[in-house]
Amino acid sequence: PGSFIYKDDSTGSQGIFRHFVGKALRAHKRGGFFWKDPTPSYKHSTVQYYLRELIAMADRVVAENAAPIDVAIDIETGPNPANGATGLEPVWSKTRCVGFAYGQRTLIAPIHLITGEYVGSEVTKELIIKVVTHKGLNKITHNGAFDRPGLRKNFAEVTGPTGDTLNLHHILESEIKPHSLSHVSALALEQATSWKGLHGGGDHGISETNNAALWLYCAIDCWRTLKTHEKLKEA
Repeated sequence: PGSFIYKDDSTGSQGIFRHFVGKALRAHKRGGFFWKDPTPSYKHSTVQYYLRELIAMADRVVAENAAPIDVAIDIETGPNPANGATGLEPVWSKTRCVGFAYGQRTLIAPIHLITGEYVGSEVTKELIIKVVTHKGLNKITHNGAFDRPGLRKNFAEVTGPTGDTLNLHHILESEIKPHSLSHVSALALEQATSWKGLHGGGDHGISETNNAALWLYCAIDCWRTLKTHEKLKEA
């Protein structure tokens, strides 16, 4: 009833192997893995409602001089025929969506469909600008070196408190590779399994072929980043 497929053998580390074998055995004893990712909200009106809620919460944090609220952010990109960008360049590629995770919630703001059609919202854009610049929010990414330039181009420079689970894992476990989100989260989260390439898509959002799958992929990225950050902070 419990199983775990460890697809990446690039390190050949016996310690990592033992970790995942132990994880699978514990899952078998429990009767399986019971991790659940939240169902994301996609509609602009719903996303706007919850972004306003998040901003109001962050305003109260600042007013009370309390700790900033953790919010994970991720962007997904795709090819841009106008300039030949492949989707791997965050500034020149088309931003397909921006995802957020905080508390028990995940939000996806669609920007471009996979076909290239623009479906963004100026209202949503203004709210995203407030989020990425709010000093009451701790903006968490995994490999923010990719996300931040894309956010800067489309919205605003990310300012205020920030965190990065890739950098944290480099600091805590520099010898354990790869440092990909799929691998790091599988190490950090006892109940979670890998999701990349297992829900009809590939190992990267660029390879998704329908919008619903892409948005779900982005939402899971955000949620796993948020939860992985919580675990790495405990280390």
